Amino acid sequence: IVGILPAVAIGMFVPALCRKIDKFKLFYGATAVIFVLNIVRWFVGYDSVPAYIAVAFLISLPTGFVTILTFMFTPDCAEYGHYKTGKSYPGITFATQTFFAKLQSAVLSAVAAFALGFTGFVEGENAVQAEGFADSLWNVSCIMPLIGYGLALVILHFYKLNDHDVQLMTRVNSGQMTREEAEAQMKHKY
Repeated sequence: IVGILPAVAIGMFVPALCRKIDKFKLFYGATAVIFVLNIVRWFVGYDSVPAYIAVAFLISLPTGFVTILTFMFTPDCAEYGHYKTGKSYPGITFATQTFFAKLQSAVLSAVAAFALGFTGFVEGENAVQAEGFADSLWNVSCIMPLIGYGLALVILHFYKLNDHDVQLMTRVNSGQMTREEAEAQMKHKY
């Protein structure tokens, strides 16, 4: 509840913010904040329940941005594909997004199972976990998101598509503007 409700509440404000701030800048900034807050979470630890709940609450706020914004990039990709190829196939773009969401779920399940095995988790009825298991599990549960968000920040650093350029691409795709006029106004070359 501490992690989901604030994320859902924040998600309601994303469309309004995207009218004022480029959605990629919001996405990148929220991802960076999640990265930093996961470092804070690691140092806060799990001994103090109120401190853990406070950090979990803080992490859920930028997570709400990232979750909603992830789906807002799919139409941009469809417009970009149309702009680059001259052919409109939005179904492929949306199907790809759905495929990767399912792939992500499968990979995360496998990684979680691997992480439990790595930490020495003992399964079965009346199983007793080895001493130090809680600390190992905590470290893995903090380090893995740091690796993931750190890699995401590096990869996202090379992302060029922005709202301004997508709007120009949309105007080209709909025949309201020539490619040359649009490219003269674009912030990046594609």
